[in-house]
Amino acid sequence: MTKSKYQINDSNPIAKNWSLVIGYWSFRKGFTLVETVVSIGILLMGIAASLTLITSTIAYSKQTENLVVVVNLAREGIEVVRSIRDVAGFPVLPAGNTSWIVDRETTSLTIPATYSGGTDIHACTNCVLYLNNNQYRATSGTATVYWRLIKINTLSATEKEVVSTMRWTEHGRVHTYALTTILTDWK
Repeated sequence: MTKSKYQINDSNPIAKNWSLVIGYWSFRKGFTLVETVVSIGILLMGIAASLTLITSTIAYSKQTENLVVVVNLAREGIEVVRSIRDVAGFPVLPAGNTSWIVDRETTSLTIPATYSGGTDIHACTNCVLYLNNNQYRATSGTATVYWRLIKINTLSATEKEVVSTMRWTEHGRVHTYALTTILTDWK
């Protein structure tokens, strides 16, 4: 009997088992339906995870953008009051506990806050900030989601507490942020 070059030597068990493995795969021509469904399922889970990550990243970046705007607007409110104190002097700041509307053009405290049903930023009726030529203003322009209220509280004859409170709406929820400083009669 002549041996073909592909004939298995029965005396070698490793060669015999290996030929069974090769033979099994040579008869399989493609994937089964179960393998295909499982691989598509794994692929879809990866795509869904990626889309969830992208969506949450976009939402977090919008929240961060709003928070940066809010913090800067709150700081601007405090800086306006500080500027009024620096230019006109500490006695110009009102005595007692008062609330004001200011913007970057404000040189004196002339627009008092008006309220409807309370004394905080949620009840303020004229605290909305407007966008006018890419600047936030207290009086004219396109209304934004941001509100600002400046409260000046007298602590002593030489100290006043300035609280700049911001309010904004994001995804149907109202958020607030307050920044506080103490101004003194330093002259």
